[in-house]
Amino acid sequence: MKKKLASSVFIICLILVSGPVLAAPFDVDVSPENITVESGDVAIFDITIHNNLAKEVSFAFDVIGPHLTWIKEPRVLEFDEYGSMMRTISIEPVGENPGIYNYNVTVSAIDYSFEVVKNFTLKVVNPVDIQSMFISNTPEKLNIYLNLISIKRHRGNAVFNIIDSNNRIAKSETVPFTIDGEKIILVKVLSLDDLLAGDYSIEARIEGTGITTSRNFTIEAVHNVQKTTDVQENFLGREITVTVTNNGNIIEYDYPISEETQGVTGLVIMPTDCYDAGGKKTVCASNIDRLEPGENESITYRIGYWPTHASWVAGVVAAIIVFLFGFNRVTAPKIKKKHVSSTKDNTHTVALEIKNPFSKKNLNNVIVRDWVSPLAKVMHNSFESLRPVIRRTEAGTELIWKLGDIIGKEERVITYKIKGFVGGELKMPRAYLRYRDDKGKGFRVFSKGVVIS
Repeated sequence: MKKKLASSVFIICLILVSGPVLAAPFDVDVSPENITVESGDVAIFDITIHNNLAKEVSFAFDVIGPHLTWIKEPRVLEFDEYGSMMRTISIEPVGENPGIYNYNVTVSAIDYSFEVVKNFTLKVVNPVDIQSMFISNTPEKLNIYLNLISIKRHRGNAVFNIIDSNNRIAKSETVPFTIDGEKIILVKVLSLDDLLAGDYSIEARIEGTGITTSRNFTIEAVHNVQKTTDVQENFLGREITVTVTNNGNIIEYDYPISEETQGVTGLVIMPTDCYDAGGKKTVCASNIDRLEPGENESITYRIGYWPTHASWVAGVVAAIIVFLFGFNRVTAPKIKKKHVSSTKDNTHTVALEIKNPFSKKNLNNVIVRDWVSPLAKVMHNSFESLRPVIRRTEAGTELIWKLGDIIGKEERVITYKIKGFVGGELKMPRAYLRYRDDKGKGFRVFSKGVVIS
């Protein structure tokens, strides 16, 4: 019995003596474990070391992680017995380095083989960041919802760029904003009325930074051509001007114009592509090769008529009509396409002669269009003066010259060379001259085709 009691007392004493030795020499706490700051701000972490030994101990601690140059702290600390010591680690991220950075602080007793490792995290964010962007659009407008986020109050500008399929900025607008340490949704509506149909992208950028995001969108085609008709009538006849305006967002090619007039008892003298539809109806029809958005084109035709119950009036009116018709033919601008020469290697020289015979009429914004048969190619080095715009299609090659203004009595000659792919006759389509008079009205004059043999 005495032996058992002695053994129990010995064990209790042993536990009391060895208790401080078995306990951890020290504990380490890091507070807080996670901090979010902007670049240039200071993040402060408190490192608390609790000395559990009954004597003074020297401790060392070290911080391991990325960008250690951001940290400037002492490396060795000493504590009194059972004392607790708190040291501050200040981290100041410098430069534009947004991201999440993980650090380890290692604390060890200099005279003991014991250490504690604690982890803490630093998150560096941009002053203002784009969280997301949503868009919706119609052919007329683009709705933008830009989500911004920050942790402090900031003011800035959001730049919105609409970029076309050729990577060119088609439209740009800047919107100021103020954000106060929270999320905001910046809403912007951009007009698309002045843009053509096609594929685009919208880029949102925080001005002065590299923060950007983008989304793709498509402007659907809108065909909207409006026609107006103006009729001027007097004793000698009637003049009808048909004007078409492209209010859509897509280029219209070969757009037809047709106008029907009832009760006509006279002679259509301009243009010549009008016909009698029967039942005292006259129909005038024409095609516009190219009508761009916002552009308008006009076709004018005149109808001369006279009373049929008086032969002498009919004769006078007929004489006047003949005179006016002849005058118009003599004074009207002309374009002539002709074959100049050929060589043995099947190379041909073609000339376009443009004349403005009337001295008091100026031709403004003159454009000459010519077509080359698909059985021949254009010699690019054959243009002696003004070089045209060249477009190749399955139907042949289109040549476009912009000649500016041609004054009265002025003549111009354009020559170029083509090389045929095969022998035999080569049919060249007709060319045409397009111009506007001093009142802004548009006209076209066609040449005849040419057969090269």
